[in-house]
Amino acid sequence: MEQAALSTMDLARSGLLKVAHDCRIAAEAIEAQSPRGALAGAVQAFKLALSAKRASNRH
Repeated sequence: MEQAALSTMDLARSGLLKVAHDCRIAAEAIEAQSPRGALAGAVQAFKLALSAKRASNRH
């Protein structure tokens, strides 16, 4: 039971690290955008983050 609990915590930790990574990628993409509408930049960054996530899930 203890081993199962530790495995669950490792999976949760791994998931949170992936989310943090995706957020960092999105933030970097927003900062790299040319100065245009904030909403358009956020949407573009979100698309980039999703495509990066899909690519990392394939490996």
